Amino acid sequence: MNLADKKAIFVKTLSVKAAEDDGNCGISGLALISCDEILLADCNNDCVKILNVRESKISSRYSSQPPSKPWDVAVINEEIAAATMPEKGEIIFMDTTNGLSKSHTLKIRKGCRGIDHQNGIIVVSFCSSPAVQILNMKGKILNEVSDASIFVAPSFVAFSKDSKSIYVSDYLKHAVYELRLDGEVKTTTKCWKDNYPRGLAVASDGTVVVCCENTWDRLTLLMSNTGEIRYLTVEHVEEPTAFLLYEEQNKIVLCGSDSDCNEMKIFDLR
Repeated sequence: MNLADKKAIFVKTLSVKAAEDDGNCGISGLALISCDEILLADCNNDCVKILNVRESKISSRYSSQPPSKPWDVAVINEEIAAATMPEKGEIIFMDTTNGLSKSHTLKIRKGCRGIDHQNGIIVVSFCSSPAVQILNMKGKILNEVSDASIFVAPSFVAFSKDSKSIYVSDYLKHAVYELRLDGEVKTTTKCWKDNYPRGLAVASDGTVVVCCENTWDRLTLLMSNTGEIRYLTVEHVEEPTAFLLYEEQNKIVLCGSDSDCNEMKIFDLR
């Protein structure tokens, strides 16, 4: 898929609000469980949810006890998913085979934020004492980047499709970093002056897709082959805060802020 040549065509809106939610949603992380199920981190309502796209409803909801705000989610395999809990300094692993239920936890540092998984390796970012850690499934730190001159608020992370790079969005540095698996910084893209990069994903063609707070009706595309910055227009989304790229079905899913906070919008990529 060459994302730069695609247009995002609005398809429909789904509610991400569950009956048990006390307030408006704050979807900070998304991950794909299956073609019909999307995992959501709702930091405002202190829970992780499964949205059944086909049935257009929240089919399961998990809240840790005592309640804590999840920040990001990742799918480990067809049965297990994970969520970062910044206040507790934990990764919570959940069984997804029959709704959401706690499997086990992995103790890490407080202030954990973004998470991604690939081939038995987990990458986690931290905004308290800014760092990015590369871990095995038992929590052993394989590599770490903790140079305070590099990061201020590394909020989200994503593996490249070939597993050779990790991309990190830094909310306050207005930058996206590419790291090697040994933790060395490979490239830095500083292209936002008044915008704040949040969620990101890497397409199969190497394009890095980023949603930025303060950016209206569009996603930012970082072209890996040329270094060029381009944009993908996403109408009907005031300010994208979290998104999911689903290349297998040529779709992109977005959540927004403010008036869009309880909704998810689905687009076809054509």
